[in-house]
Amino acid sequence: MAKAPQKAAKEISSSKGAAKGKSAAKKVKAREKGKSRTLPARRTREGSGKKNHALSHLVSYETAQEIMALLCRRYPDAECELAYESPFQLLIAVILSAQTTDAQVNKVTPRLFKRFPTAQALANGSLDEIKEIIRPTGYYNAKATSIQNAARGLVEKFAGQVPKTLEELTTLPGIGRKTANVVLGV
Repeated sequence: MAKAPQKAAKEISSSKGAAKGKSAAKKVKAREKGKSRTLPARRTREGSGKKNHALSHLVSYETAQEIMALLCRRYPDAECELAYESPFQLLIAVILSAQTTDAQVNKVTPRLFKRFPTAQALANGSLDEIKEIIRPTGYYNAKATSIQNAARGLVEKFAGQVPKTLEELTTLPGIGRKTANVVLGV
């Protein structure tokens, strides 16, 4: 029988023969290749024969809590590296941070927020001007559309204010659970 994934990952990551650059999870997956699956399966639709192996079920809630406590003790002064002055600025900075560094986002946002200080201003702004300002972050066409649509959603649904719940945040265009959790967790 295969070892528990977290034990196997720990063993592989600490072994001297482990290949450099691979994450422990990938090493476990490679090691388990050809053997029975260790991930729990769940049906994607009732009656459907298809199964979805969700990685989120690799560890229990209790184990996740223990890991979080260890990380908090190890890194007590961990802070968000994105520079922001309001929840609106944080939301936009998180969207811009995809596929780039926080440092690069921090170089772009002062000019962006000077020109578009509120959700209303960004929602009504020129898409071409937004693109030009955020160009250094990469993927600027998609990001400009995304931040403008998010700003429009804030104005239309929440009077320009960033909501404080995951459910409300994820109703905004372009805001998924990952982005919402980052915004709420800061």
